[in-house]
Amino acid sequence: MPPSPPNTVDRLGYWGNQTSTLDWCEYNYEVSIYIAEFWNTLSNLFMIVPPLWAIYLGIRQQIGTRLLLCYLSLLVVGIGSWLFHMTLLYEMQLMDELPMVWGTLASSYTLYDIDADESKVNVKLALGLVLYGTIISVVYVTINIPEFHQAAYGLLVAVSFLYSFNLARKKYFPMRWFLLSICMYAVGFAVWNIDNVFCSNLRTVRSGLPGFFAPLTQLHAWWHFFAGYGSYISILYLSQARLKALKRHGHVKVGCIGLYVDVGREKVATE
Repeated sequence: MPPSPPNTVDRLGYWGNQTSTLDWCEYNYEVSIYIAEFWNTLSNLFMIVPPLWAIYLGIRQQIGTRLLLCYLSLLVVGIGSWLFHMTLLYEMQLMDELPMVWGTLASSYTLYDIDADESKVNVKLALGLVLYGTIISVVYVTINIPEFHQAAYGLLVAVSFLYSFNLARKKYFPMRWFLLSICMYAVGFAVWNIDNVFCSNLRTVRSGLPGFFAPLTQLHAWWHFFAGYGSYISILYLSQARLKALKRHGHVKVGCIGLYVDVGREKVATE
């Protein structure tokens, strides 16, 4: 894709006028006429590649539908976010934001019902989560206020971390993975806010940096890395907890492309 010359203002690119209700601190179509926010788009690979790898391993290791759905949900968020930042179209914005809610609900179902048999469905829990997701989705699409979506999503994340902390205390998985996940999410949230509040300052600093260093100041892209990989780690420790509940071996390990869950097919012997 042909690069565009450097600029200090947004320009019109391949996808036309912005229709999304949000636009971030990265100048539009600065790197390529085909990608509205180049670095904010590319950084979504941290939410695409890890869950793809986990799904591949999970199918081979037969980890169960629930956990596969959790990884798939993160993958969908990554793809939706890629499309949103690439186009800045409202339809693509919804493909980013709504899966964030529904993906967290999918993980919450397994988190809140960690010991359940794979073949059993917790109807009350499922209906409650679906009702919450439906209300949030309908209200958000109706009022188009990003802060509403952010609050609804933030509430889900906060409750999920509380449940996760409780599981870590009960030794379902090592506390260090929970702490790593929540710290990454906290750092991501911090840089997300800095990017929003101090955008003009960041743009001034960025304009004075050599080309190689300028992308490092794209803090929304860093949000994708920290929050995306933090979410991935949370699914990893959820997988370890779920496998432990089903009396199967499963441990988070470091592999050639990052963290993954090493799963044994045999069940843990019980006394």
